[in-house]
Amino acid sequence: SMDEVIEQFSYFYKEHGIPFEAPNNLLAGAHIRYQIGEGLLDFMYADFETPFRLQYRINEALHMFGKEDIDAEFPDELSQEDIDAISAAGEQEKAPQKIYNELQDIAETYDDYVMTMIMSRELLYASLYTTICPPVFFGGALENKPIVIYYNYLRALQERLLRLVEFCFDQDFYPDVFRNVLPSERYYIYCRVHDKPFVNNRLEDFTMSSKQMQGDSMPFGMSKDEIIQRITHDLPITDQHQAFAEAYGIEADDLVAMLKIPHFINVYDRFGSVQDIIDLEFTKMLEHDFRFRKCRRCGKYFIMKGNYDTNYCTRIAEGETRTCQELAAQENYRHKTENQKELRAYMKYYKRYAARVRVGLITEDAFKQWKYSAMTKRDKCTAGKITLQAFTEWLESSFPNRKKK
Repeated sequence: SMDEVIEQFSYFYKEHGIPFEAPNNLLAGAHIRYQIGEGLLDFMYADFETPFRLQYRINEALHMFGKEDIDAEFPDELSQEDIDAISAAGEQEKAPQKIYNELQDIAETYDDYVMTMIMSRELLYASLYTTICPPVFFGGALENKPIVIYYNYLRALQERLLRLVEFCFDQDFYPDVFRNVLPSERYYIYCRVHDKPFVNNRLEDFTMSSKQMQGDSMPFGMSKDEIIQRITHDLPITDQHQAFAEAYGIEADDLVAMLKIPHFINVYDRFGSVQDIIDLEFTKMLEHDFRFRKCRRCGKYFIMKGNYDTNYCTRIAEGETRTCQELAAQENYRHKTENQKELRAYMKYYKRYAARVRVGLITEDAFKQWKYSAMTKRDKCTAGKITLQAFTEWLESSFPNRKKK
């Protein structure tokens, strides 16, 4: 039975010190909120290779587990040639299973899903979209061939998405050609030159609900205070309310309830695969005019938010402890101080002043007054209105509590 299979697998995982949980989707029943474009970035930069190689080795060891005269330890690391050879072999033809009724079809599909989750869990949890839209390896989950094919499928989607984002959003991609051209127009050109269809069919559900909201403003939602005010507001029944209720065959009290209880528009797009949700989110970015930009520091794309113009992302690059934005600001400041003698002179006395404030030799108010005067003098020096020598002499003379030599 499937329970026995799961028990055997859980024993193997336990023997090798690998955490094992019930083979169900990690996000089953969960609600996920994120900005449009974040899912694309998560998938585009997901590391599928590391979990794939781990999962492949686990599966190989599972095949050997329990066999006589065979070491159940993990085999050596597989090479890229091994991956390519297995993938090129294609899927092995199998005789179709006989389905006696619909319930058996559902049960066998679920069994295949459970086996798929067990045999590919490390890879599936490598990104949000592979977790949301796991595949089902029908009848082949006990082999490594399906997971190799699925891994190559994910890598192909990554490469396609990266090329698409570069073509439609990258400011440095043929800048003379795409100057002042919208991402949506660039997408049209992308479809033309790659001989792709312009149509992207979706299945969308439009519903009205008094319980679920998709925003904080009507018609998609309201704030809690607005909802309370709407519901508790006294709505007197007038002659027109009575006439309307009689005309449409409802009770006047029911009409008042419908008027007082807010109902919100809920729109849902359905998808069933990783490629479907990628296409959905990408076209939503085009609809809402969201923009990607490549970080000048780490080279990865990020979402432009509002009117805030920056060339650096908020990620923490590998080997760093601060974001690209923070590191860039620090480098720009260092470069600025190294090339401005006026600023270096100001910072020299600023640090001295701040040190005396910390030990109580100078008050905070006196420090603020000095800082304002010093910044004014510094800006005049930078603008060429006073000389650097004059500025330095003022800094020295304005420094209080100096010990006389």
